[in-house]
Amino acid sequence: GRVVDDSIVVLENIKRHLGYGEERHAAIVTAVKEVAGAVTSATLTTVAVFLPIGLVGGMVGQLFGSFSLTITAALLASLLVSLTVVPVLSYWFLRAPKGTPEDAAEARRLAEEKEAASKLQRIYVPVLRFATRRRVTSLVIAVAVLLGTFGMVPLLKTNFFDAGEQEVLTVKQELTPGTSLEAADEAARKVEKVLTQDKGVKDYQVTVGSSGFMAAF
Repeated sequence: GRVVDDSIVVLENIKRHLGYGEERHAAIVTAVKEVAGAVTSATLTTVAVFLPIGLVGGMVGQLFGSFSLTITAALLASLLVSLTVVPVLSYWFLRAPKGTPEDAAEARRLAEEKEAASKLQRIYVPVLRFATRRRVTSLVIAVAVLLGTFGMVPLLKTNFFDAGEQEVLTVKQELTPGTSLEAADEAARKVEKVLTQDKGVKDYQVTVGSSGFMAAF
């Protein structure tokens, strides 16, 4: 979903401007300019999360390096497509909806007034105005929240690989090369005898001679 988000945002904004009755070329240019900074910032913040994972070494780099670089390349490609290919295709194939008004400026004003009356806008706009007018206060609040999350890190339980709560134990019994199958089976039976006497063992499975002369329980 994240790969197509940028194109969806650009396409919807182009469609919105066409709905105002604006000339096609002007509508596309204006629409792309309005959201170019937002989609670029959103994509780069996501890239900033995944890209460092692909640059680390050790087991983490081996496990997640390819995944990280693939996601990064896909996101950057999607950003490029949304700002270059999508506007061109929109100019060729996207048409203004039927019944578009002749006065684009008036249509936009009426649409914005309608949007401002929505519940989401009534909540969001005051918060946005506070953040833009009192930037220092907003920055202090953001830093305080960030430090608060750092303080909660010790309370977060983590593990590298989840065991999945599986109560399974694998035991491998390796014998010297050249051991006959009968001797390997006899050695496995000795281990089976010990397992049957353990009340904590509910079930067990034995495989003899799966690789060389080895018994797995």
